[in-house]
Amino acid sequence: MFSHYLLNYQKIMKDVIELIKERDYRKILKWATALTDEERYKYLEQLKTLDVDTEIIKEPRPEKYNRAYYDNRALVDSTRSFMQICCLRSSKDLRLTAPEWNKSWSLLHYYIQKPLFGVEPLIEYFKIFRPDYLDKIIKDISAGRESNNDFQMLWQLYKNGFIDFDEEIFVRSLFIIPMFNRDTMKDVRFLSETPEAVGKVLLQFYKYEIPILDISKWQAKKEYVCKKCFEYWEEVFRELLEANLITDRAIVRNLLSTLTYSWKKGHLDWHIRMLKLFNPTKEEYLANQDYLYAALYSTNSTVGNFVVSTAQSLYKEKDFDAEAFIQGIPNLLNKEKSDKAILTALDIVSYLLDNTPAYRKYTDIPAGALVQPNDKIQEKVALMLVKYADKKDLKEIVEPFAAALKQKALDILGIDKGDVEGIQTVALENYPLSYPSGWEDFLFHIGKTLGSLEPSDIDIMYESLIQMQDTMPDDYQSQLKPYTKKLEKASSEKELLLYIAELFDNWLHPEKSFKTHPSFWNNRNNPNPFMRHRNKWVLSKLRRNVKLPLLSSPSHYPFYVHPSILVSRLSEYERAGEAVEIEDLIVACNRILKTDISDKTGKEAKELKGYYAKAIHYLLGLTDKIDLDDKTLPLWAAITRTTDANGIFNEFEATQIKDYPVAVNPFRISYTIERDYSKSGEYHWDRLILEDNWSYSYNRNKKKGSYPSLYFYTAHNGMEFYSKTGMLYWLSLVPHYCDAVLLRYLPDTASGNEVAEFEYCLYPLQFLIENQIRVHHNGWLYIALCLIFEKKVSRELAAEYINMAFDLDFIDKEFLSENIAYMIMNMFAPVNRLIEYFDQPYPDHIREFQLSILKKCIEKADKKSLPTNFKKITAYYVEICNQLKIEIDNQIGTRMKELKK
Repeated sequence: MFSHYLLNYQKIMKDVIELIKERDYRKILKWATALTDEERYKYLEQLKTLDVDTEIIKEPRPEKYNRAYYDNRALVDSTRSFMQICCLRSSKDLRLTAPEWNKSWSLLHYYIQKPLFGVEPLIEYFKIFRPDYLDKIIKDISAGRESNNDFQMLWQLYKNGFIDFDEEIFVRSLFIIPMFNRDTMKDVRFLSETPEAVGKVLLQFYKYEIPILDISKWQAKKEYVCKKCFEYWEEVFRELLEANLITDRAIVRNLLSTLTYSWKKGHLDWHIRMLKLFNPTKEEYLANQDYLYAALYSTNSTVGNFVVSTAQSLYKEKDFDAEAFIQGIPNLLNKEKSDKAILTALDIVSYLLDNTPAYRKYTDIPAGALVQPNDKIQEKVALMLVKYADKKDLKEIVEPFAAALKQKALDILGIDKGDVEGIQTVALENYPLSYPSGWEDFLFHIGKTLGSLEPSDIDIMYESLIQMQDTMPDDYQSQLKPYTKKLEKASSEKELLLYIAELFDNWLHPEKSFKTHPSFWNNRNNPNPFMRHRNKWVLSKLRRNVKLPLLSSPSHYPFYVHPSILVSRLSEYERAGEAVEIEDLIVACNRILKTDISDKTGKEAKELKGYYAKAIHYLLGLTDKIDLDDKTLPLWAAITRTTDANGIFNEFEATQIKDYPVAVNPFRISYTIERDYSKSGEYHWDRLILEDNWSYSYNRNKKKGSYPSLYFYTAHNGMEFYSKTGMLYWLSLVPHYCDAVLLRYLPDTASGNEVAEFEYCLYPLQFLIENQIRVHHNGWLYIALCLIFEKKVSRELAAEYINMAFDLDFIDKEFLSENIAYMIMNMFAPVNRLIEYFDQPYPDHIREFQLSILKKCIEKADKKSLPTNFKKITAYYVEICNQLKIEIDNQIGTRMKELKK
């Protein structure tokens, strides 16, 4: 029976295979029109299973890549697809060609995207079997950001009346460049032969934020390239313009109209490049000044620079709209990276004020540029104000900017800088935290926790679950379903949800043994020991109906445990005869709220009998004796460093942890800055490499220290946390000494980082500021790096943290300034990033600190390898000396002269 089936199959498919090999679509259409419904479905199934390699090509695949072979294979496969499409007659039939993983797609979707067998065959097929489902298919294909219809196919479907014209779909289908599937000169030829498509589609691109910033691969005029897609279209437009095939000059006004859009900077930058490609005449710009100067209100600095450079060629013309230009420049004057444009704009305004007295009513407008730290800008504005402003108004005009002015501008204006008042940091209030008061409150808190993943919210949720045991309603499991459904979707991006999901799963569906969350089954997601162990402690309490609190559950904002509450909890455990988990106790001690203890608390603490009693006495200041044993060693290691961040504890020298980085001495780690080159030698990266590769630089193989999980201040063993929430939660476990943890997340470069490294220099820093967590020793290295990191928000936060450290009096000025200067002078980051820190107005005590950084930079300078823009360092040293009204240090002055020679 099988042999009969095989012979029948071979007979059926012989003619089909011959048709595929011939690739004559007319013969295929003739074959398709003769099929009965039964035959159509039979052939459709047989074509699905037809093996292109063994039954049609019948050649072994080449060992090395052979483009001709694979091009031919793709064409054979496309021919087979076309034959399958020829077996379809309705939208219901489409489902028969849908892949298992996407039942809403079909073979026709794929063919319209990539019609290798040709556009004409499908058009001719639709002329015989007219479709009523194409508009939906076209919209389906266009729904994805990067998916698109083949434009020539789309155009022919439209011209033959099979689909409606949808401008956006057509524009996107033309402009999206899929990998390996486009050729600039083929598009040029098609558009040359189809002028209607040029006006109706090509020149409408300005309306849509199409993904021209993506990178793709295509055949360019001269070679095969991998570039950003806007370069594809620049070549196409250039060819069409050279052939005089684009004559509609409305494109100039249309492109100018887009420059105020809130699109990505790169997209608007491309529109400016396109404008330059269309080469507008002076007359065209003058005719469109309304849109041109409206673009001055754009937040994009490139747009502002373009408008000013264009105005520079127009401002002496008779029809120049001076008032529109002057009224628009205030929006330019406060932009960053626009120094050249601002100087040019000021020159234009100065010319207008000189030559047209009526415009002098706008004299105060240039004053807005005084926010710029650039010396030339400040001096030019100052000279303009002295020349044109009424003397009685001058002080009032300049006053808002006086604090930011440099000495030369102040001298020109004849005014004093005045005192700069910093914003004083208000000490954090450690108020008592509130816990849910009932079941409804608890449900609300679960929802809040799953959304925020704030450390205190998580810990309150865990503690509340223990305390709610006797008050849960009978249908508590059904009430928890909305939350468990959300937890089922938890991913490693928010891995704290994975631990919560693990807790709920083991609680609501108990088995004999603890069930590990599936996401922790591979090595990529190593578990946080504390979170994993706490899940087990809580589950044990629930099984045994024990309501004793977790020792580490916070009592005071943001996540601290009050001494009296810790002692009270320990006493409860002792009275109940319940064992104290040492890890829970260590975290509680790490989180101790540093405050005076009452006599009552001291007396209750002295009555403690557990193995931890002496350590707790030391923590609370009831004794200064360190009494070590093997069981309490991790506890003592935490308590001593919590008690005295600067302490040297020689007691640990005789123990197994004598070499642990935080046990005997404070955490101090050396580092070097090394330059890595690409294989070609064309590119290089300056990397900060910590001793023992503490921050796990990917291209270093130095020994990675590994320490038992109970030694929290030695930091977690490796990069277990890839998300913002994981990092921040671990910081909440070590708030009194987070230096070693911070440096686990220290990027090894200050430029060219990826998302994870951007987060390392953002979220932990925000967390330190919001919770006023102090760094002590090498923690200042983290602050130094953030101050010169590539993301401006990190630099601003680092400056804010330094201000806070001054206000709360824990700044290590010497060590911090030493690290900043060392990084800059070893070219770890550009000088301009540091200069940005000096550009803002600061009170004198911050200026003195900044002066110490500049002094160290000058002292470390090597004349043979000065960093780019080093002269800005010496200029600012002089400037700050002038601001503080102090003499230049003789040695530094001599050094600066030597470096200039």
